[in-house]
Amino acid sequence: MKSFCSSAGLKPPEELGRCWRVYSADGSFHVDVLPVIPDREHPSDSAVLLSDRDLREWQHSNPIGYADWFYVAMGPIFESRRLLLAQELSRSVEEVPRWFVRTPLQQAVQLLKRHRDLFFADRDDAPPSILITTLAARAYEQEDDVEVALRGVIERMADHVKMRNGEWWVVNPTHGDENFADKWNTHPDRREAFFCWLEEIQNAIFSIPAHDGMDGLALALGSQFGDAPVKAASVKFGKAVAALGTTGGLAVMSTTGIVTTPKSASTVYGKPHTFHGQ
Repeated sequence: MKSFCSSAGLKPPEELGRCWRVYSADGSFHVDVLPVIPDREHPSDSAVLLSDRDLREWQHSNPIGYADWFYVAMGPIFESRRLLLAQELSRSVEEVPRWFVRTPLQQAVQLLKRHRDLFFADRDDAPPSILITTLAARAYEQEDDVEVALRGVIERMADHVKMRNGEWWVVNPTHGDENFADKWNTHPDRREAFFCWLEEIQNAIFSIPAHDGMDGLALALGSQFGDAPVKAASVKFGKAVAALGTTGGLAVMSTTGIVTTPKSASTVYGKPHTFHGQ
């Protein structure tokens, strides 16, 4: 990995507790590389044992099975959006990769992780993505709207943290021996940090102003999710609204929910917005 990073002009890989992190050249994203070996004792062909530098022993996991479980957790909404996307692309459903589709649950998880990254900036006690994703998927109740899904998930996530034999557990749904909250039992402060963050995002989301216009909304969202992405979204939305004068209405992409203009293909149209609730 060090040789690859050097030959590609990347910074050296960063060693973490369970993996090595490789950053892109511009630092805009990273990839975590985790060594695993087959778990011969588990009935699933995709079960593995992963390394953990702190615990000094192999830990059980099943990432491929977990991905399948997550798609099931998205429910019929995923299948319906995949079908719509296939129609938009003039392809069969089987020809549309699963990762092409975006559902309210996936978008809610993205927002949770974005808020997590900002809340725990320059800290080493941030909850892992797999913990957040699992709790969100378990708390999801098939809401077909991103905002409603996010609010519901935030309210119900804590209900899926369990106590087992005196230890905190968030079990891997595809491998009962893996505990995504195992660090809470050796580092209690991490559990406290998680619930502090959960309370923070809940207060933030449920206090977003409903009647302060786009400027007020952008200001509130920017403080929680970062000014740059919120500003970019506001500009895009503003351009779509400005197009009302020539198109007579907004259009919403049927598979992504993105606001656009009726010139875009495969859209579900909304009536012109009058800005006074009609």
